[in-house]
Amino acid sequence: MKTPLEEVNEVLLPGEIMLMTARQSYLSSISPDRIYVTDKRMIEIHHSFWGLYTGHNLFNVTKVNMVGFDTVKGVIIEKGKILSSLKVRSRIAQEAEENQSEWGIDGLRHHDAELMLNLVQDILQNRGTVHVETLTFDEAKKMADKKSTKFVWLGVQDYRKALGILGIDPIQFTTLLPSDVGRLSKTELQNLEGSILVDYNGAVSISMARYLKKEHGIDAFVLDGGLLYVKRKAPTTPAVVKSMEKDVAQITQTTSWTARNAPSIGRVAEILFGCAWLADALVKINSNFYTQVTSIINAGASGEPTFMHLWVGFWAGLSAINPALFASIVIILEMILGIFLITGFMRKQIYRIGFVYSLLLWSVPEGLGGPYNNPAIVPTDIGTGIIYAFVFVFVAIINSIYGSNKYTIDNFLERHVAGWERIAEIKY
Repeated sequence: MKTPLEEVNEVLLPGEIMLMTARQSYLSSISPDRIYVTDKRMIEIHHSFWGLYTGHNLFNVTKVNMVGFDTVKGVIIEKGKILSSLKVRSRIAQEAEENQSEWGIDGLRHHDAELMLNLVQDILQNRGTVHVETLTFDEAKKMADKKSTKFVWLGVQDYRKALGILGIDPIQFTTLLPSDVGRLSKTELQNLEGSILVDYNGAVSISMARYLKKEHGIDAFVLDGGLLYVKRKAPTTPAVVKSMEKDVAQITQTTSWTARNAPSIGRVAEILFGCAWLADALVKINSNFYTQVTSIINAGASGEPTFMHLWVGFWAGLSAINPALFASIVIILEMILGIFLITGFMRKQIYRIGFVYSLLLWSVPEGLGGPYNNPAIVPTDIGTGIIYAFVFVFVAIINSIYGSNKYTIDNFLERHVAGWERIAEIKY
């Protein structure tokens, strides 16, 4: 399957620049369409079956619709309860009296439709109602050198090319796709305050800055002329070129499918891990666990050193006070771990609880594996609880690297509840 950039390259004209893309939601179609905005026109691609852009297959062909900005009369957005539609009125259709049909795409997320509407209006009108402050590259560079302000690359092209042309320290540089803005938490949006937005020619940056100001009250600067202006003005001495190449080499970005989809792969692993915990809890419910919990715990001390007898004995005595209550607490805890992992709710707290509980499982009923104190038996297994603990560590690392995941309840709450990211995300 081709990436959005590779896909639209099939139909781009020489010199035509793609500014923004938005994909139809899977709630609207199992084979979502895409809409692209370039510096010359709007392009809509109706994919062949399952989004495979191969031109045709057994089920249906891939269709491409286009409308040039010179023929666009207006663009409107229709907001539904969940998704929005973006409609384009063409002068050609009106002159031909084609029943006033509207060209466009439905099933877009609200923020994608709003950003695309702002961008198209900026292109058509070349002005906006919200003032945006632009900076020359020298002004932007001085600002970035003096404080923690960063250049934010909004382009869909490879960011390494942008970094090389700008010739700046990679620490001063970050990337953000316009279509991802709606997924940002309130804290992440606030981090864009005072940032310097950059794209290929400045059109997307201006639209994005106006959107941030109007919708979130965030002031961001725009690099005047975008990357295209800097490229034309950039010095070409061998020393500068070598410096740019060194900066680019400091950041590596694989184009493998696994790396591009690492957050989604991690989320799938988290869901499967949650299913395992939920299944474990359900098995305990339909067994004699309620009456045998104390004997199961005592079995963990068999063949173990003396210090383990004391540790396991403490928990065995605690469970013996009320075995049914103790077993119920264990089952409820495992069900919470499973459900919260599957739904992506309070993930940071669940990682912590799961890690500690896994170590308890390993040290109490499993007795650290073994047995280690019986010369007649050679230990061949260290137990499974320690593996569970490692899995919790690994999913926590993925969360800390990639942050909020759109396929979680936490992601929804972060966009609507102030400070929720501090409860849900490892990096806070």
